[in-house]
Amino acid sequence: MVGTGTAALTLWAYYNQGYQHGLTLPPLIQNMSSHPPSAPVPKLHEPEDFDSTRAKFSEFMIKLALVFSSDPTRYATDAAKICYAASYLSGSAADWFEPHLNKATGAIHFTT
Repeated sequence: MVGTGTAALTLWAYYNQGYQHGLTLPPLIQNMSSHPPSAPVPKLHEPEDFDSTRAKFSEFMIKLALVFSSDPTRYATDAAKICYAASYLSGSAADWFEPHLNKATGAIHFTT
């Protein structure tokens, strides 16, 4: 080995320790390097509260669709989408939704 002086041996030892450490990283940390960081979620206007007025329904549904498509990880399940949409119900729309919500557990009695 060329340059077998103390400095070279010390550098080789540090390199070897780092290499060995890299082989023994926990699986979670190893997997992190294979997944690129997620893109930031665009800032969108929140939907206006929906009170069951027919004229406002289309706009409410468009805003919901934009929110859901802008962050598919957060809104991957129907339950997440329903909870989000329900949080923007007011008036008679909220009154209609209330019996479908278990107030003790927060469970929603919808499958989709």
